[in-house]
Amino acid sequence: MLLSVLLTLSMLPGPQQMLREDPNRAGVNTHIYEFIDETVTPAPKGYKPVYLSHYARHGSRNDFSPNGYDYVMEVLKQAEREGILTQEGKELLDEARQVIAAWDGRPGHLTRRGAWEHQEQARRILKAYGDVFKKGNKKVRVEVSIVPRSILSGTAFTNELSSSVKGLSYTFDSGERIQRYMDNKADPVHKKAADKMLDIFKKKNEPDGNAIYERLFTDPERGKKLSISSSRFNKYIFALARTAQASDLDINIFRHLSEETVYFWWEYYLRDLYIKHGNSVEFGQVRMPRAEPMVRDILEKADDALNNGTVCADLKFGHDYPSMAAAGYFGLEEVGARLSFDEIPEKWANPRNIPLGTNLQLVFYRNGKGNVLVKFVYNGIERHLEGLQPVESVFYDWEQVKARFLRDPNAFADQVEWKDGGNGLQYAVTQAPAFGAMQTVSVIRFKADEHRLDVVDAPAENSDSTSALAQKAGALAAINGSYFNMKTLVPTTFVKDSNKVKGMTTPDELFRVDGMFVYDGKWMRILRSAPEKCEKYARGYDEALAAGPILLSDGREIICNWPSNDTFYTRRHPRSVIGTDDNGYIYLMVIDGRFKEGIGATIEETAKLARMVGMTEALNLDGGGSATLWIEGPGVINHPYDNKKYDGYGQRVVPNVVVVK
Repeated sequence: MLLSVLLTLSMLPGPQQMLREDPNRAGVNTHIYEFIDETVTPAPKGYKPVYLSHYARHGSRNDFSPNGYDYVMEVLKQAEREGILTQEGKELLDEARQVIAAWDGRPGHLTRRGAWEHQEQARRILKAYGDVFKKGNKKVRVEVSIVPRSILSGTAFTNELSSSVKGLSYTFDSGERIQRYMDNKADPVHKKAADKMLDIFKKKNEPDGNAIYERLFTDPERGKKLSISSSRFNKYIFALARTAQASDLDINIFRHLSEETVYFWWEYYLRDLYIKHGNSVEFGQVRMPRAEPMVRDILEKADDALNNGTVCADLKFGHDYPSMAAAGYFGLEEVGARLSFDEIPEKWANPRNIPLGTNLQLVFYRNGKGNVLVKFVYNGIERHLEGLQPVESVFYDWEQVKARFLRDPNAFADQVEWKDGGNGLQYAVTQAPAFGAMQTVSVIRFKADEHRLDVVDAPAENSDSTSALAQKAGALAAINGSYFNMKTLVPTTFVKDSNKVKGMTTPDELFRVDGMFVYDGKWMRILRSAPEKCEKYARGYDEALAAGPILLSDGREIICNWPSNDTFYTRRHPRSVIGTDDNGYIYLMVIDGRFKEGIGATIEETAKLARMVGMTEALNLDGGGSATLWIEGPGVINHPYDNKKYDGYGQRVVPNVVVVK
């Protein structure tokens, strides 16, 4: 089997020839799924298929927006009115109208072909691994992205299964929590750096696009004036071309562009995809960790199904970026290779690497002794794993796969070593991997009945760094407080200091402020509170501070309502947290961020880290450049980001802090 896979991959034509054979392949991730004759390697003697995990990108779809198409259309329609379109120009105008008609106000809509792609995938999986569904347990667990094209893709797949196998039962799930890992994207800092590389590449390599005017206009100079920018005009004709086939249109718009232009934009989008979502030399170490939550979910569900017989299959229907990232995370042969920016066009040119309908299967086999093997199939090709030795052919020992990829989520907690901070305080600074990336977490804890907790709020003119405000207050330790206006240094959340209300929550903070802590002189409580009720709930308490979101409640991570598309929640940032445990401790915690030594955490990861260090109740405070943790003696023990240097001196001026006395 290894030989056949290597031959399949090595016999691919070079990029130029590949595009000549089928120009639609230039669409890269908008190219339709190309089905091939698939080879299924027989399992080792005594092993039978028992469980299957399937992740699939949605099938062929319309484009998201017609903006570029409208631009091309307006140029061509004006040229038509002026009578300067060539015959080829008229053909392109007609084809553009067909594409826009297919779009029909349905951005990203799954096409008939997209549904068929998933039906065909179901048929092929049944042919290859049908015993998984036909023998024994017939329960199937399905999770889908919240995006309609993924939901419809999953529906087409499961309907095909049910029409072929009687007695299957399904559980279906979707929502924001699933969306967070099923649609993971590049970190914004990574994306910005990648875009700079692409801009340089484009400036150096974009071909002269003026040839298009001779082909489309009888008056090329007038056509040039109508289009304004040859680069933009060629780019959007390319955009029309790459989506036509997926929209169920049997037209070849690529023929209007020069071969040089088609190759350039193919290469540009290929590089764009790989350096942002693949296992690239430049950014793989940053991108791969963002795939870990989905990979972990796949593997944990597989382990549960194998041990407890909960389901015979797990089916997930999502998007392309996680598909690429998962392939890189696993180190799948060819598709998950570690490639540099310059290597991508030659070594990642296979048009079946990331088409519409991309899919990954983990197929599990068990023998009579209970031993489990697993193989990885990506877009119909059985793949080897980089750096892991198979038991036989393409079959890997499941325990070895788990040991490599299913890391202990609590391993970070084992690295926390508490030190004596004096005056009954303890502190810990831990730098260790978590969620597939390096994290630096600083924590202070103390017995609630041994120290007092105060909110210190300063007028704008007296605002200062966290450490300075703490020392002025005669504190033993301090953490920065809640959100504020960075220009005016006025709090934007409810603040109560020494029984005086110093601030109220503004409408701009409603998306994240869902709680508060209150302190009665001995015990701190974290309350869920709408902003308008904070003042009411704070009655009888001298100290109170609204913030959010609430991270932990009774030891549980409270993540069900966090938006999957808001960067405050989904990007890794420096974070500050206050919390308690069941043993009477109060915790102050800061997570460094935006450094290679400490990448930062999403809100979900922040909740997990709070739990790992011991908290059972936790509230998120202001983070980013404000995140600072200070203790008398050692001083600032984290690495504040405001000076963008990993030196411990980057404190930001803040209007309020929480201090320990």
